[in-house]
Amino acid sequence: MWKYRRFRTSIGGKSNVKEEYMKSFIVRQPTGKLDKLHPAAKRIYNQMIQEPQALKFKLQNIPENQSNYYWDIIKPIGGTEQLPFKIIRTHTDNLPVYMIYKNGRAIQETVIRHIQGDVEEFKNELKKVVSNAVVINKVGKVIIKGKHTEKIKFWLRRLGF
Repeated sequence: MWKYRRFRTSIGGKSNVKEEYMKSFIVRQPTGKLDKLHPAAKRIYNQMIQEPQALKFKLQNIPENQSNYYWDIIKPIGGTEQLPFKIIRTHTDNLPVYMIYKNGRAIQETVIRHIQGDVEEFKNELKKVVSNAVVINKVGKVIIKGKHTEKIKFWLRRLGF
């Protein structure tokens, strides 16, 4: 038990912080460190805070009887014939949107697979959805920097896929 001495408060021991100190404790407002950012990071930050652009393709409403949980399998709404691209669902009838973690979860990327048709048009529309995040086109997939799976799945469902 002696080696857990520094974790005494988390194990169940008493805290050394007095109640008067906690009452007088003032939480500082977070300071913006934008002036200290690397120029490349500042450029990406400025891209991501721009005003959102209007989407080119009309979104449909999800029926009330379908669940809003993102892990539930929702059947496609349909009406995607006028779109220049197509997303094919997986064999388990899920949308092919995945998260990839690299470098000990320091790098998080979202991957969309099974894209057919005009991939450039899909990329341009996707950039509007993910707030101008970096979108990379690879063979057979599109990679987006950051965690965007829920936004993208919701957008693809509302498109009709």
